[in-house]
Amino acid sequence: MTSADGGELMATFDQLCRTPTSTVGYLQWSRAFTRWSITDIPPFSAADPEPQQRFINLVDVLVNADISVGFSAHVDLDAFLADASQRSDASAWRVACGCCKA
Repeated sequence: MTSADGGELMATFDQLCRTPTSTVGYLQWSRAFTRWSITDIPPFSAADPEPQQRFINLVDVLVNADISVGFSAHVDLDAFLADASQRSDASAWRVACGCCKA
């Protein structure tokens, strides 16, 4: 994490998704922090499948917990979602719904 002040967690994509983190870990953090800021999100295809899946899981957790999230990516939302839609499963649509809701 880059910081955790006043109930807000600020972290990069790499910190949250390129390191082995379980959904349980995200759930615990969602109880501790009411606002999140996730920065340096790469184009979806630039991430390996494991970080992609962690990001999908993270978005699911945050949406289900009704957490306010700010996303900062290297590409705009339309380009990110178009890239994510290339996954062979339905996970990209969960990310789309989560990113647009959050």
